[in-house]
Amino acid sequence: MADQPVQLALDIPGVEVKHQSRTDNLQKVSVRHRELVAHVVILVTAIHMAQTFTYSIPPALADTLEPGMAVSVPFGRRVVTGFVWSRGVETVSVSLKPIRAQLSTRVLINGQMRRDVEEIARLYGGTRAEILSLAFPTHNARVEQERDWDFFAAKARGEQRFTRSVDEDLLEEMTTRELSDYRGSLAVHTLIGAGEDGEVGAGAEREASAAEGRVAEERTVSAAEEGRTEASAGEGPAAERNTGEKSAAGESAELASQRLVIWDVVPGFSRWVSDIAWMIVQAKQAGRPVVCVLPSSSHITRLSAALHRYGLVSLESIAAREDALKREISHTKKQAHAQGVLSRKLARTIKKLTKEGQTSDELQDLAQQAQAASEAYERLSGHAHNLEDAQASLERELTDVAGPLADYCTLDSSTSPLTRSRSLTALSSGAVTCVLGTRASMYAPVGKNALFICMSENAYVYSDGEQPYASVSGVLRLRARLHDGLYVAVSLSRSAQAQFDVETGAALSVQGTQEARHAIHVSWLNREFLQSHDEPRLSARIPRYAVGVMTQALNEGPVLVLADHAGFALVLTCDSCHHAARCSRCTGPLREIDSAGHIQCAWCGASATQWVCPNCGNTSLRKLKVGAQGTAREVSMLMKSQQVIVSQPASPQFPRGPIAQIDASPRVVVATANAIPKVNGGGYSAVIILDAWASQYDQRLDARTDTLNLWMGEASQVKLGGHVLLIGECDPFIADALCNWDAQSLARAELEERRQTGLPPIVAAASVWGDYPAVMQAVESVDVDSFPPLVASLYGKDGQLHEVEVPRVMGPVSVQLRETERKAPPLAGASERVKVIVRVPLSSRQELATRLHQAASLVSIQRQGELRFWIDPKNLAIR
Repeated sequence: MADQPVQLALDIPGVEVKHQSRTDNLQKVSVRHRELVAHVVILVTAIHMAQTFTYSIPPALADTLEPGMAVSVPFGRRVVTGFVWSRGVETVSVSLKPIRAQLSTRVLINGQMRRDVEEIARLYGGTRAEILSLAFPTHNARVEQERDWDFFAAKARGEQRFTRSVDEDLLEEMTTRELSDYRGSLAVHTLIGAGEDGEVGAGAEREASAAEGRVAEERTVSAAEEGRTEASAGEGPAAERNTGEKSAAGESAELASQRLVIWDVVPGFSRWVSDIAWMIVQAKQAGRPVVCVLPSSSHITRLSAALHRYGLVSLESIAAREDALKREISHTKKQAHAQGVLSRKLARTIKKLTKEGQTSDELQDLAQQAQAASEAYERLSGHAHNLEDAQASLERELTDVAGPLADYCTLDSSTSPLTRSRSLTALSSGAVTCVLGTRASMYAPVGKNALFICMSENAYVYSDGEQPYASVSGVLRLRARLHDGLYVAVSLSRSAQAQFDVETGAALSVQGTQEARHAIHVSWLNREFLQSHDEPRLSARIPRYAVGVMTQALNEGPVLVLADHAGFALVLTCDSCHHAARCSRCTGPLREIDSAGHIQCAWCGASATQWVCPNCGNTSLRKLKVGAQGTAREVSMLMKSQQVIVSQPASPQFPRGPIAQIDASPRVVVATANAIPKVNGGGYSAVIILDAWASQYDQRLDARTDTLNLWMGEASQVKLGGHVLLIGECDPFIADALCNWDAQSLARAELEERRQTGLPPIVAAASVWGDYPAVMQAVESVDVDSFPPLVASLYGKDGQLHEVEVPRVMGPVSVQLRETERKAPPLAGASERVKVIVRVPLSSRQELATRLHQAASLVSIQRQGELRFWIDPKNLAIR
């Protein structure tokens, strides 16, 4: 057996590390000696292997191997990849296994990034290997040889960090628009424009001065003119910072140390695109690195197009030009070679036939072919030479031009490993300092004073992934603090966490002005509205009023009708008033757990045998199927003279899949939320959101804010001045927030309810699931009773708030098997899979993460079954 690397002692309570004796074939060192060693984080994600492993550095690598480089090392009987975390000369008394090979010639993870990885792993109770596997999933050595990355990094750090021609007219127009449409945007503009030394550039000062008049004018707007939302913005601890009534100088001074901004997007087709693009250009001009995390590839494409309009150039476009030239040169040379071979072959044939006395006609025909081949060879050789000149010219252009190699790059799992590796190399070297990407780009290596932006930070797509299930918002908040940077959460709706940050004074709130928020017309067609408009069919899925709005809107362009997903979800509701059935203990959703009809809370596991509806007092439940089908046929019957098209994700019943884009001609588009076609040249003239009642039965923790985000996203498809109709009964808080375009009002109500029930973000929570023995041992190891009491503020019968202690552990609740797990044969010795929710005060969050990590490590070492945990879970009813 080969020598094993030295494993550092595990700091796990209850586990005694025993040092086994080496086998006879291992070289034993009887005396202690000094040796050049490297401490390596190996990419093995077992949670009990969170420590570094010590290897000796071979003499051949002594001068080239640096911390942050990728290496391959022996580990047991395998050779695995790892990253050098540190190196030095140490006194050792055992034979160390040497590093097998150096995989990178440059540092991929600098000191700042290594610190980030350590802090992220600590925050979520994970390991460095888990974070590195997500942050650096691929490395291609070919990329390191493409160009002198250090040269371009030095250019990016130079005095002329941003010299590429930017459309100044567009920038000035967008700056004026942003400052006039958002209250608080002037302070954000000043913060983004501040360089690493805190000084504001001349351009930012000039624009801020120009906007001073607008701020002064806003100070004269009364609360009555601003409406209920504007008045409510003056409530709470952060009232003064939300009013936007300070001068630019005073506001900037107060927020100089601000690290967090909550930005509520105003309505308008692709408005979020122009908002974020404006922030990125401002940051680039100030010399700040930028990390922008987006929900999907389509979001990256749209934002990239907006940056291109400013004049910014992506690394991918430069690489595409280079690759296209390389391919064309290679193809042309191959063609020239083939023509040259043909010409020489024909010449030999002619010479041979001449000796054999062939007729002149045959020789003349061959001579013509040889001449054509020779001319083609010359022409193609000349073309290849011209292409090589163009390639050299492009290289000189990239080398000689002042400023960075490219303005930004992208990190997207849908692109090739080579493209992702190129982007990571450019970022880690500092040659490129701005990145747009999906979830994993939150780990992108950037320097100090960075601007971190996230679009829709509460989206479910950011909750996917692997353990430690780090959330995008949590990671970016942490990195903004570690980098002395700024985090901007851009979203349509506002999460409870964002509202908590605003109310505690940790964040600056940016909201649209009254005029900007009401640039579109939103109406809620509930029963009361329809009765006031003499609707003949109150129970109709598409009322007559909506048909009239659609008919009128078709005179100006296409109309979008949004249907719910095609599938069905089974929920429990009150049999009388049809409100969703909720647990009387923790307000979690109720579910049927077996064929006998036993009802249990999906969060805390409490039985609901004596359930009483808090809304109407009824005691009986009913099952309700939530979903929508046949919408296109229904619309076709109502709009018989209009073209109706359907766009939805591909399925066996609908193999055509979604429609990417349409023209602006009048038609009715029936689509699901994730398959809305883009209108060339603008938005829809009207948007109809059907089946609002279905939102009442969403069982997720963030159901209301997620629903508002979905509806606002759909409403944003309408062009300015257009109409949006929300049809059906739903939570009035959601409907009012949509009609007034006031995400803060719903977030405030949501936060207050969580304060009364002791739910995140008022408390810190962790979802722990897996095999029953492992989960229960982990809960016992965590020792939740040693944490401070957990208190919630509840309204008593006297109408006053009273502090009540709530349980720290909710559950255990059996975890329903997925479809694939139901079909698979049961594993030998498999136990019931369960889940518990552990809640502790916010001040104890880090201690909870540490204890869960230790408990999971112990279970992993003892092989007691599956155990997983999720700090700050997106949903309490899953996993």
